[in-house]
Amino acid sequence: MQPLVFVIPAYGRSPYLEQCIQSLLAQTVACSVRITTSTPTQWLLEIANKYGLEIFVNSESKCIADDWNFALKNGGPNLITIAHQDDVYLSDYAQNCIKYFQEHPDSAIVFSDLSELVNGKRINWNLRTTIKKVLLQCSFLASNTVSKSISSRVLLSFGCPVPCPAVAYNKFLLHNFSFSREYQVNLDWNAWVTCINQGMKIGYIKKVLVLHRIHQDAETQKAIISRQREKEDLRIYHQFWPKWVVSCLIYLYSLGY
Repeated sequence: MQPLVFVIPAYGRSPYLEQCIQSLLAQTVACSVRITTSTPTQWLLEIANKYGLEIFVNSESKCIADDWNFALKNGGPNLITIAHQDDVYLSDYAQNCIKYFQEHPDSAIVFSDLSELVNGKRINWNLRTTIKKVLLQCSFLASNTVSKSISSRVLLSFGCPVPCPAVAYNKFLLHNFSFSREYQVNLDWNAWVTCINQGMKIGYIKKVLVLHRIHQDAETQKAIISRQREKEDLRIYHQFWPKWVVSCLIYLYSLGY
């Protein structure tokens, strides 16, 4: 099995980008780190040069799905993590993902647990993370892998507990995989549902290996304020549940925003 490739879709001028890069270069196993961007700047070029990283420029991007699909494309036919530029990856993240795929080469993706970073402080438990951990524990009771079954419905029909920053993709299997341009926020949730519906397997590493930064400038926070996230949540819920159930679920899930 080949090493893991990290691809960072860099956008704008994130004050956390260098910390993310440093965490990727500090992995316990050697990994390739690449940057993709649709907003190239001299600032970004200087950071890439500082760490000896190659930049791939997407001149045709119109949405986040285009950025993520471009990142996957430029990761090559490898194990790939789309590293979120504001987040921190613990040093054994890559090692654990590679080990999982060595043991489960027929899995399409694997993800780890994460903790949140709020104002520089690590938060292991809050209402949002507790809801997601309950869904994960119920889905992966007997195994660290699920496929199309009751477990996968529990995993994805009540919300999206699969943390996108912590996902590693097995491009040896995901030849035609892409994120849908129909979603601005839930393109990851929609992608996992599509994978399961196509009979693919999803793996879970039951360890915190990523620190996800929560701040007001993050795209997810902006989508919550604009209610775009709620609209997309409703769209996916309707794939699983009748309307009266969706009304209850959207209220409960929104408590975790």
